[in-house]
Amino acid sequence: MSAQEPYLAFPETVVNVLRQPIDPKALTAAPRGLTSIKSIYITERLNEAFGLGRWYVRDEIVEVQRPESVVDRDGNEKVQPPMVVVRAHLELLDYPWFRATSYGGNNNADLGDAYKGAVSDAISKICAMYLGVAADVYKGLSAEPPKEVVRQSQTVIPKPNSNGHAKTQGSNDATGNEAISEGKAKRFIAIALSTNKSRDEIGEALASEGLSDIKYCPWKGKTYEKLVEWAGR
Repeated sequence: MSAQEPYLAFPETVVNVLRQPIDPKALTAAPRGLTSIKSIYITERLNEAFGLGRWYVRDEIVEVQRPESVVDRDGNEKVQPPMVVVRAHLELLDYPWFRATSYGGNNNADLGDAYKGAVSDAISKICAMYLGVAADVYKGLSAEPPKEVVRQSQTVIPKPNSNGHAKTQGSNDATGNEAISEGKAKRFIAIALSTNKSRDEIGEALASEGLSDIKYCPWKGKTYEKLVEWAGR
């Protein structure tokens, strides 16, 4: 902006809309103790502030990392889902002086979902950094943090039944040397989380195979391969 140009800013009415607290329903728990914001709430906030069809996003793919198998320090094999990184630009038709750019990334077994997630991630960052939308969430000041999700480093914790007691042993549970390794259990959880499977969905998938916990999955037979295939969908 040159010295002759006047200071440009959004009207107070627009600012008030942008800075409204985000609905707690927009928040979801993410791995590693982070909090994510459902993209539809960001879209609704932009529509409310600037008008339907009065803003748009241009994006470009920066990098696509294909899925690969890696071995950690303990010799456990892990599958890393594909990662997509994009650069997104938000432009406002009624405020042509506004230009904002940010990067976003997402890893998902489905490349289409990974791309969509990366763009949503970039838009959310732009809205927080440049427009103040849900800025408190990024500061860690959200008043109602979402419920904790299963960590990638943990196996599934069986949910109690209606009587408040822990679930009983599954009909196909294996123990000791008959069960899969801890590394394989973690691999299954990592793949399931990367495709946005919920805790309930994981529990139902395990129960359908007669398992109370992934760590009790027998290494013999096709049960583990079947579960991994389901987790990656």
